[in-house]
Amino acid sequence: VPARRVAGLPVDPEVRAVAAALQDRLPLPAGGLRFRSALTGEAAPGAVFGPGEAALAERAAASLDNASRRLGGDPRVEVARGHLELLLGHLAAAGRRYSDAERRYRAVLARGYAAPEARLGMGLALALQARTERHALRARGLRLEALSQWVAVRRDDPAWPVALYDRALVLAELGRADEAAAVAREYLALDSSEPWAGRLRRALAVRTD
Repeated sequence: VPARRVAGLPVDPEVRAVAAALQDRLPLPAGGLRFRSALTGEAAPGAVFGPGEAALAERAAASLDNASRRLGGDPRVEVARGHLELLLGHLAAAGRRYSDAERRYRAVLARGYAAPEARLGMGLALALQARTERHALRARGLRLEALSQWVAVRRDDPAWPVALYDRALVLAELGRADEAAAVAREYLALDSSEPWAGRLRRALAVRTD
């Protein structure tokens, strides 16, 4: 039986109001990695995640908790709730917030749903945990698991280009330069526009000519 695909947000006034308040306002402080979702959109690179944005995200989390109770644990709300833990993860107790995001994403996937945004977010949670991990082998394992999540995103899904972008950067972190360059060229064949394409070229010194 094909897994039920989970995408977008439920048609619920409270959830829609949260999404409207957050669209393109919450950057991910992730050292160049990208993130995009139905809940948050995607902030421009270089945008600052300050106290105002953190407070906005915390209020949004409370609203989504209320919506989750009202909607009986709708997986779309659970994925969105994981996104907010991910975005707040660079603040105090970063490791815990990234772990909380990972736990929420895993819970949705464990219920048998096909949820590309959960794959995208969980990959980021793992990659960001790797950057806080002091044990080299553990960090490598986290990065490899992050890659497996992004590889699981299908090419026909809107999350695919973002997953491809992040794969290139994490492959480079793993020292797999040739693979990173190949994935980056695949991304650049899809999107050669600024600002993201330029950032990827500079990060990996990738040529496409």
